[in-house]
Amino acid sequence: MLWSNSFHEARELFVKAFRQDPQYGNAYAMAAWTLAAQQAVGGVLLSAEMRAEALRLADVGSRLANDDALAQARRGHTLTYLGREFNRGTSLVDQAVVLNPNLAVAWLSRGWVAAMSCEVETAIESFNQMIRLSPLEPNRFGAWVGMAFAHFIQARHEEGRASALKAVNVRPNALNLGAYIINSVGGGWVNEAREAGTQLRTLYPTFRASQSEYAFPVRLPEVRNRMTAALCEAGVPE
Repeated sequence: MLWSNSFHEARELFVKAFRQDPQYGNAYAMAAWTLAAQQAVGGVLLSAEMRAEALRLADVGSRLANDDALAQARRGHTLTYLGREFNRGTSLVDQAVVLNPNLAVAWLSRGWVAAMSCEVETAIESFNQMIRLSPLEPNRFGAWVGMAFAHFIQARHEEGRASALKAVNVRPNALNLGAYIINSVGGGWVNEAREAGTQLRTLYPTFRASQSEYAFPVRLPEVRNRMTAALCEAGVPE
């Protein structure tokens, strides 16, 4: 459901679950994550109220399920993505993989938090571990895109472009198209980047390059600036 962009429907199910059982921590954590995923994949920035609600839900879920790897992973991911709490997020996702080293989703969240924190080798190691644990589940698309952003940080654009393209070929969205565009521009494939920029604008007409620091948040300002410049070069409105 999440990868079909049905974020609202998914969130309603999780809200229904924690209303029926107010102690069900994972339902709060997953409701929070649907908001973060809605922004990342859907190409539309959340309102301040929605961001605050996501962070609140993540905190409630983590508090109720403080020994559960899924709740801690989703909280760390949400706090980093929407709250830019890089250190807290790192601590939580590290805790998640200790709590359950066989939970693929925990490694996925650890990979994304590491990528956003510009800890590239940790990110790639985590994404690869996620794929090893669960090579056929839909979340592997998220790992490919995360790797693409990680490679972009280190200017390994050919690898980043190839990784993003795997996800674009399955289901193009704002996140994987953005990853493909920035790596294509970085590697000199400007014509291909502009074609993808046209596709991005068609799918998400309100998306702007200046939103990239929120849509694809990373810790280092110089990386954020490179992303914005690459999107502009591909024809995404500033």
